[in-house]
This record gives sequence, structure tokens and C-alpha cells, in this order.
Amino acid sequence: KHTVGKKIAERCREAIEKEYIMHEGTKISVTITIGGCSYYQGATKDIMLAKADEHLYEGKQAGKNRVIM
Repeated sequence: KHTVGKKIAERCREAIEKEYIMHEGTKISVTITIGGCSYYQGATKDIMLAKADEHLYEGKQAGKNRVIM
């Protein structure tokens, strides 16, 4: 299921992936992993942050440079 939040996060990830940093003549690629979650009835701030954090680490373990919601 693609939520609006996931679509926005994916666009951000793709834009960052196209960028690079120049350091002392060396081109360094940049990527980002984003973990997020959608609000549901009864979800508290702490529950949502824990779920987003869980998704972030899931994305990093799966190879980085991805969006997990």
C-alpha cells in the first residue's frame, strides 16, 4: 500500500540519491534510508516513533537507500 507519506519520502530518497558531495576532488555518493509510519486511531507519539524507528533499522538491515513504512 502506497500512502501519500511514502510517496513523498520516496521522492526525497530519489532526489538525494542523485546528489553527491565533492571532497578534495573525490565525488562521494549520498543515499538515505527513511523509516516512517502512518497514524492510526489510538496511536500515541511514542508508539509512532517506535514504529518509525523499527522501520528505519529494517531498511538499513535490508541494504540501505530505501523507504520502509
